[in-house]
Amino acid sequence: MWTICRTALTVWALSCSAASVLADDGVPSATAPVEEGYRLTALLLAGKSGRDVSPWRAPYRDKLFSKAFAALLQRDEIYQEESGSMGHLDVNPFLNGQAGEVENLRVAATGKSADERTEVVATFQAIGQRRTVRFPMVLENSAWRIDDIIDRTEGRDYSIVKQLDQPYPCGSFMRRPCR
Repeated sequence: MWTICRTALTVWALSCSAASVLADDGVPSATAPVEEGYRLTALLLAGKSGRDVSPWRAPYRDKLFSKAFAALLQRDEIYQEESGSMGHLDVNPFLNGQAGEVENLRVAATGKSADERTEVVATFQAIGQRRTVRFPMVLENSAWRIDDIIDRTEGRDYSIVKQLDQPYPCGSFMRRPCR
């Protein structure tokens, strides 16, 4: 009996994920990278993976983010390693916070893509508050990639790309050693 239930659950999960992976035109769904980012965030929050599953770090970074956004995320990681200090990315961008939970997650594209760009919106409950995070998406090499993450805090939008694009006080990429 358990085998039948487990098989039915597996088939259901695969059919749900397959439906969200491909859009009607055969191009992968714009929501897929965002959904994967939240899946990894849930593993990270649960601490059950036994390894770093931060969606903004390698190897996930290059699969989920545009080349330009991935380069900024990598630069921030290099700064943190070289300086021993917190970089510009000081929160989990999928949560707009450092900790919490993701409950009642809904991920949806906001409309038809235009000029190889679209936007995906994630809404969820975290620490008793309703949160909305926007994901501008870009089509690169026939796959949708996250091109920015826009969090809303105290009535203002905060672009993670703009935050990461700021200069650093030191780092090999700044041609100023940190130590």
